[in-house]
Amino acid sequence: MVWNGRAGAPLIRDLVEFWRYRELLWLLVARDLKVRYRNSILGFLWSFLNPLSQIAVFWFVFKFVMEHTEPNYTVKLFVAFLPWIFFLQSVTDGAACIATDAGLVRKTYFPRQILPLSVLLANLIHFLLGLSVLLALLAFLRVHFTVQFFYILPLLLIQLVLSYGIMLMVSSLSVFYSDVRFLLGTGLQLWFFVTPVLYPVALVLKKGVLPGGVASLSHFLPLVKQLYLANPMAPIVLGYKSAMLYAGVNPIYQSILESESPPPLALAAQISGQYPYLHYLMLSAAIAVITYIVGRAIFTRLEWQFPELA
Repeated sequence: MVWNGRAGAPLIRDLVEFWRYRELLWLLVARDLKVRYRNSILGFLWSFLNPLSQIAVFWFVFKFVMEHTEPNYTVKLFVAFLPWIFFLQSVTDGAACIATDAGLVRKTYFPRQILPLSVLLANLIHFLLGLSVLLALLAFLRVHFTVQFFYILPLLLIQLVLSYGIMLMVSSLSVFYSDVRFLLGTGLQLWFFVTPVLYPVALVLKKGVLPGGVASLSHFLPLVKQLYLANPMAPIVLGYKSAMLYAGVNPIYQSILESESPPPLALAAQISGQYPYLHYLMLSAAIAVITYIVGRAIFTRLEWQFPELA
């Protein structure tokens, strides 16, 4: 990555290049949208029905098999699952974007970073369409909308930067190492289960011992909780719940209050004070920026070899 004065700030230079090739960018986005649902009767509805079917399975398992009693669990699962699916689909599609457009890469010059960006924007459109359906569902369920709903805008920005940084890494590395896509699938699956999508964050923060009653390792539990919340997607998912369901209330505090055997208000405030949500959200933003910087560095270092290997 070149950081000298002639090249200018990398982000600014990228934005200028994207603007110059904006017509190509939108053509790629439109193509991705058309190809995805070509010869499909339901079209866009598949982007909503697929996660909906997964939500139905998780709802059945947690609500009836595991007898999970969290109030309004279905709505909370829906609100958390939609941004996760956006993140998952963007990163997964991004891993293959260079190989998919190998012919275009070989034929002409354009900023190669446009390829993962077009995939990200196409998935963003699907997310916004899915969000509109979610809002209709929340209105049907008589969830009150407040001005705090717009908190999702900074959350979405952080998620976009994080996703794009990861996409830059995996799209460039997968050109050279096919193992990247297999590792990515496993990594994303593990990432999903350490993010509070299926379960409330209180389930983790209220634990007094490690699973299996390993008392000798209990002194590591505070560190485990800190690392759990340092997962950049955890504050983002919690933030969506706060903005859309809690009217901007601290989602960690709210989750503790709604948990089974909720602690007294003072103890709930103490636990949420030990794990300040805004600090972890700022950490997510910092991780997103660092991920973008590292991803861009890897991408620009390798992109000159794409025409030979893609």
